[in-house]
Amino acid sequence: MLSTKSIVAGISTFSARSVLLKISARGKFYDFHFGTDQNKWLPVLVDVDAHYLSTQVAGGFIGAYFGLYAYSPAEQVSVN
Repeated sequence: MLSTKSIVAGISTFSARSVLLKISARGKFYDFHFGTDQNKWLPVLVDVDAHYLSTQVAGGFIGAYFGLYAYSPAEQVSVN
């Protein structure tokens, strides 16, 4: 089981003025992508088994939320 502070995937080098982040759900599987164009997505992590988030496995509604996070330590990043 992952702790709340675990990093399961990431991109170590990326240079662009802005970035798009996307999660796609396919049944019990999730795909995580990023890109600079809505028509060109690069995978970060695909086929993530999320059956632990189901109400059947968890024993009831767990209220799970996904959050995408981007970080740039080298420079100030503006969010529009």
